[in-house]
Amino acid sequence: MKHTLTTLALVGMVGVSGQAVAVSAPLASATIDWSSFTVTLYSLNPEFTPTISFSDEYTYIHADNSSGLVYDYAYDWTTSLSAISGPAEAMADATALHAATFGVGIASSFRQAGFTLSPMTLAVFSAYASAEIAGGIDASANVSLGTSGPGASGSGWQHSYAYIHLSDWGGIYSDSGTLTTSFLNLTGGDMAGNLYANAYASAPIPEPETYALMLAGLGLVGWMARRRRA
Repeated sequence: MKHTLTTLALVGMVGVSGQAVAVSAPLASATIDWSSFTVTLYSLNPEFTPTISFSDEYTYIHADNSSGLVYDYAYDWTTSLSAISGPAEAMADATALHAATFGVGIASSFRQAGFTLSPMTLAVFSAYASAEIAGGIDASANVSLGTSGPGASGSGWQHSYAYIHLSDWGGIYSDSGTLTTSFLNLTGGDMAGNLYANAYASAPIPEPETYALMLAGLGLVGWMARRRRA
């Protein structure tokens, strides 16, 4: 399902004041070790057996550079995906989410799913992740893991996430560790929630207007993918 959209080639490429920025091969990379992904359930009431089930697994990757936007997707967590556009690359499979750029570009590897959690249960999700920037001008690397859904009591909203974020003007930095997030159901019935994970790398860091263009492009791609599936 790999696609190249040259019409969106400017998304994520705009530099300061919309001008091209010359950089000397910056490096940014981000990886989530999906083989380390675990879910731990804690029962808050012995009358209920803690359970969780996943549905609608989805993986989406993209790489963007002056060569154009290249993206791929799958309706599962196991298909091997790859997208390369110039120095930007994104990959995903059953073991990892990875994004990197070795020059001016943007790469992202995104995964999500819905889940159903049993009554009176706390779910803790975790995965090992790492990020690195080296020798780049305004490079950025991010990894995140999060959940969202109805409030624990059934009303309102809950949102939990963990992340590593690195950005700098030409420095060399790296960080790694276990990302941990949670979801709580204090009701007497099952509760639906959402899980998401993302590895993102860019150089240079896009301006706010470019982020808006990129998000608009991703929304278009997602809409197109769902229309094809339907």
